[in-house]
Amino acid sequence: MLVYNVLALWRSSKISVPRERGLSYVNYVITSRNTNNNNNRKDLNKMTNLLFSAWFLALLLVAPACQAAWSSPIKLKYGPKTSEVTFPEMYIDPSSKVTHAFWIDNQDNNYRLAYARISSDRKVSTPVLLETAHRARLSHIIGPGDGKHILLAYDGKREQGDRDDCGNGQTKGCYEIFFRESKDGGETWSAPEMVAHDSPNDEKDRKGPRIIYVKETGQVFLTYWCSGSMAHVTRRSGESKFSRETLFPFGATTAYQSIVYTISSQKPLFHFIYVNWSYPYEYMMYSASADEGRTWSTPKQLITNVHHSTADSYFRPYAVANQDRLANSIYVTFILNNEVKIMWSKNDGATWSPALPTHKGNAVAPRIQVCPAAAGNTARLRSLFALRKPENGNSFIFGTLDSHSYKMEKEQPFAGYTFNWAYLVDCYVEGEKEVVAAIVESYAGDTNEIFLRYNDALGAEED
Repeated sequence: MLVYNVLALWRSSKISVPRERGLSYVNYVITSRNTNNNNNRKDLNKMTNLLFSAWFLALLLVAPACQAAWSSPIKLKYGPKTSEVTFPEMYIDPSSKVTHAFWIDNQDNNYRLAYARISSDRKVSTPVLLETAHRARLSHIIGPGDGKHILLAYDGKREQGDRDDCGNGQTKGCYEIFFRESKDGGETWSAPEMVAHDSPNDEKDRKGPRIIYVKETGQVFLTYWCSGSMAHVTRRSGESKFSRETLFPFGATTAYQSIVYTISSQKPLFHFIYVNWSYPYEYMMYSASADEGRTWSTPKQLITNVHHSTADSYFRPYAVANQDRLANSIYVTFILNNEVKIMWSKNDGATWSPALPTHKGNAVAPRIQVCPAAAGNTARLRSLFALRKPENGNSFIFGTLDSHSYKMEKEQPFAGYTFNWAYLVDCYVEGEKEVVAAIVESYAGDTNEIFLRYNDALGAEED
């Protein structure tokens, strides 16, 4: 046999096993003597076969774990003078395979919105600042998936600094909603547009924008919290400016909300999930619009009577929907009683499942994404959330939800990262592979850091 012929040399021989998916080189040294003793040759043959069998078995056992490994982290920051980075956001264009990453970059107590592109071969562009005049905070980015068009919404104070005064005649500490877009894949951007205000000096606080782009009609619809209520603006195809601010007729709400859309009867159907409150209780609500946001259905309670002390600040819904991937399904994940839970509707919001736990533990702020199917595979629900572990620091958990039970399976701890509020998961298909990306904000001593990692072996491992 070939292995015997290679190894049965008259002098010391060395086998090097090539590195494969993270496997280290393994060296075996077998020493033989210059002899014609057949017994020695038989012993050598047995030893060779034994070692080869052991190596092959080890390869089979270790390979799945190596396949599930994530890439080396890509650290994102604007420049050497950056003292802190926070609030990461990303969007992966399914056509260009480019990751568009945003984060808040703090330098000398000036919180600027930074941006960088990461190509499919993991090359990072030179970061640029898209907002410097206003104290930026939360952002949301989407796109139609054509490789060029990107839409960005973010909130920012009217000036830099630590002013928190908004109301009672004070306006400089108020947050506003800004919108920008790129038509060339992030190379250039439109000027910041303050899309929601009654006057440049009104006393309203606007935060937490969420945005949808209806690629079938070209409509942009933007929702946000406005001084105790939910509000929205829109820009339809052919229009150059957003509409005037309109308040949802939903009463008092918290700042946590999520909006998605599906196509129903060849028309866009908006799905709005938000948190209403009547002290001391909070309620997760659902409302739909079949006329591009002009009117809304009577709100439906999805989760009721959650005491404020139980909800804490983690009862924040995060929804996804994509009619191209998992029929006309809507999925919403959230935290309740420190557990990661999920609800779904598979008939455009007409009926909803009960809230099921996907992971039990002291968890916070889950994120979820419907990942497209690679060749021969099925679409999957990928989830990323954080576990609070006071005894040894908080940690991130990534996993896949079973398509039938919706229980978390194949959980993978993000070792070495300490949770600090913000993170996201996204995915795309490249050839026959599903590629999953995760962006996380992590504690690093007295400051925060942002890391981006990729995994292109999950689909192959699971099918």
